[in-house]
Amino acid sequence: AALFWHLCLACLHHSGTLDIESEEFAWLQVPQANSQILTGLLTFFIVFYSNHCYDRYTRLYELCRALLTHTVGAAMMIRMSYRVPRRGTLKEGKRCVQLSVRYLLASVILFFMEVLQDDKIEAKDWEFLQEAGLLQPITVRLLSE
Repeated sequence: AALFWHLCLACLHHSGTLDIESEEFAWLQVPQANSQILTGLLTFFIVFYSNHCYDRYTRLYELCRALLTHTVGAAMMIRMSYRVPRRGTLKEGKRCVQLSVRYLLASVILFFMEVLQDDKIEAKDWEFLQEAGLLQPITVRLLSE
């Protein structure tokens, strides 16, 4: 906290708002040796914090890329493992594959929507999924309850 206030006072002094050269504010002056120590500590913590934030961003990016890669892989597996049913037609089978992949994509998009909106899916989000053709109105009603 003291480092923060020192930084604020230094900014006020350099902007001309606060004149710490006067006797009234003499108690605010920091000796040169202490100033160097504070500057070193501040630089260390800024670099340390920036590095930590970058590491977190890199890890999150890797996880998001892996999620999207696995989503594509799952869609491919659904398509590749499909077989024509004995009693059904080819058209019915393709509809099952399309429905499965649509649900898979909708779940991934809902996941990202929840992350961005603090676990709150709003009506506009459900409308977006309907307009994109991923969910039908009946499915939206069932899932949003």
